[in-house]
Amino acid sequence: MAPIPKLCKSLEYLVDRWGPVEGRTRFMKLIYLADLEWARKHGNAPYTEANYYRWNHGPFSREVLRALEWMDGIELVASNIPWDGGNTFRYSSGESTRLSHVQLDPEFVNLLDNIGSRWGSRPLRELLEHVYGDATFTEKKFGEHLF
Repeated sequence: MAPIPKLCKSLEYLVDRWGPVEGRTRFMKLIYLADLEWARKHGNAPYTEANYYRWNHGPFSREVLRALEWMDGIELVASNIPWDGGNTFRYSSGESTRLSHVQLDPEFVNLLDNIGSRWGSRPLRELLEHVYGDATFTEKKFGEHLF
């Protein structure tokens, strides 16, 4: 069983529906935005099991990194893509799943679709400006829990 099933299923959904997802940073911000919107409507708690903190490069969650690592090679495939500034990851759909038993709330799926359609292929700079400009992020100090 997935260690963090709703988070893993949500990441799998994003890749399957809106992927491939270019970059770990983009992936982190997409799931963060969906959880943020959910939290605003549901008692300030994320839908997934992720905990988000204000970190060097925006909202950060160790759980997201753990989920991506656990899923790699099965539910999704992380490819290392070189570019001028170094390397990045491209996340594509995997060949199988261990998450078929996990059902996402339809309201959260709708949030994932809204976020994926709006931000999935926009320039990363625009996505980051949007995330970094939100009061939930700007009002917190480095290392503080976001919600």
